[in-house]
Amino acid sequence: MAVLTQWRDGLFARVAMHAVRRLAYRTFVHMHELSLRFHLERKTGGLTRVLERGRTGIETIVRMVILQLAPTVVEVALLTAVLLWQFDWRYVGVILITVVVFMYYTYNRDRMANRDPSQE
Repeated sequence: MAVLTQWRDGLFARVAMHAVRRLAYRTFVHMHELSLRFHLERKTGGLTRVLERGRTGIETIVRMVILQLAPTVVEVALLTAVLLWQFDWRYVGVILITVVVFMYYTYNRDRMANRDPSQE
């Protein structure tokens, strides 16, 4: 499992870094095309810090979607195929319903834990 994880990270690192680099370049060009007034009125050091946080956030999202979600979906599909081949379709249905209910519960639990009480 560790070898496959390292292989997957190595395979998709180029794609993820290309997307992050392209976004950072477009942001850099956009920043330099802004007027002098914008740069004089704003603290560009603070803006640079915000841009760095945004780049890090985009990198994290790309890593999670490409390197975590897609392989998990493939793994569940393969597991479902094996279970369907070995057992009855009702068994597979119960397992898929259980997974969906667990995902729904986890999503709602996380959403309720992170909600802002001042918005109620």
